[in-house]
Amino acid sequence: MAIITRKLHFIIERLKHKSPKLAPRGCFAVYVGEDEVRYEVRLEFLKCQSFQDLLREELVSGCDRVKLLCSEEDFDEVLYRAKAECKEAKRIWRRKKQWDYFQIGLCQLSMTADKERNIAHASDAIREAVDKGAQLVLLPEIWNSPYSNDSFPVYAEDIDGGSSPSTAMLSEAAKALKVTIVGSSILERCGDRLYNACCVFGSIGVLKAKHRKTLDVLV
Repeated sequence: MAIITRKLHFIIERLKHKSPKLAPRGCFAVYVGEDEVRYEVRLEFLKCQSFQDLLREELVSGCDRVKLLCSEEDFDEVLYRAKAECKEAKRIWRRKKQWDYFQIGLCQLSMTADKERNIAHASDAIREAVDKGAQLVLLPEIWNSPYSNDSFPVYAEDIDGGSSPSTAMLSEAAKALKVTIVGSSILERCGDRLYNACCVFGSIGVLKAKHRKTLDVLV
């Protein structure tokens, strides 16, 4: 079959060289049946199984042009199937092309003194990023509070103790939107220490990782 296809390509290229106007660009001429009815066929049909099967069975050898012995009705049926095959191949290619790209959403936020407002703002930004195709969403550092030493003890949350509205929002958003979120980062209180903590939540809302950076601030 591959030999037949290469042979057909050789014939097409030879005819194009002899007469560039033989067929429109991207097409080649095929002569079908005893009356040699001329068809102009798209080159992409050469990749279709139904068209290759037809060439294997009906292509006339020893001819200086592409000639097929089949009837016009049979050829029309093959063209219809080949067109459907090409359409399906393009659909699969588009889907694979989408899989080739991994979209990341980087959220830039303006923080205020209102923690609840900051959390709601971050939630909206995450949803907007996902609506635009993001599969991984990253928040900025200290996204739930003002960035100052005076604010750190006030806004710190007990993540391990379950008293953390910020990480609760991240978990709920990740699960609801089926996306991975890097909440980088919020203030965490643990005993008499404060940490700059980055929490990563997977697409089912579970905490996948947490990285702490020690702050030289006592509670």
